[in-house]
Amino acid sequence: MSTAEYLLFVAGGLRLATSVAGVAAVHDQLEVKAVGGTVDWFLGIAVSDGALLPVTDLGGLLNDKPSGGEYLQVEKSIGIAALRVDQVLGIKPTRVLNEIERSAYSSAASEWLSQHPVEFGGAEYSVIDIAALMQSERFSSIEEAIA
Repeated sequence: MSTAEYLLFVAGGLRLATSVAGVAAVHDQLEVKAVGGTVDWFLGIAVSDGALLPVTDLGGLLNDKPSGGEYLQVEKSIGIAALRVDQVLGIKPTRVLNEIERSAYSSAASEWLSQHPVEFGGAEYSVIDIAALMQSERFSSIEEAIA
C-alpha cells in the first residue's frame, strides 16, 4: 500500500482529497458576486490578486448539497477558478486504499474521482482530479436550464 500527501477537505458533507499541486491558495473568504441565469452550484465571480475568479460550490456540483466555509483557488496552470468547500483539513500524509463504491456521488462526478481513495486518521477520502473536473462539459456548462 503506497503513501502520498494530499490536501484533505470536506465539501457538501463529502470527505475529499486532491493533489497539493492543483491548489494555489486557500481563502477563508471571497466576496462573490452572483451571475444571473446560471445553475445553483455556480456561485458567481470573485476577485483574487487583481484577477476575476469564477467560483463553484463543489458540494452542490458533486451531490446537490451546498458547501459553505472556505475556498480552494485552483492552480493557474490547470485553470482559473475557485471551489467553495465546507472545511479544509490541511495537507496530510495518506495511505492509498483499494477500489471503492461510488454510490454517494452523482453519476457525472464519477469521472472526476479516483477509484482508489486515501485514508488518514481512520477515515477515507475520495480523491478528486481537479484538472479533469475543470475540463468536463458539466463544469463549464453553467447556463441555467429553462423548463
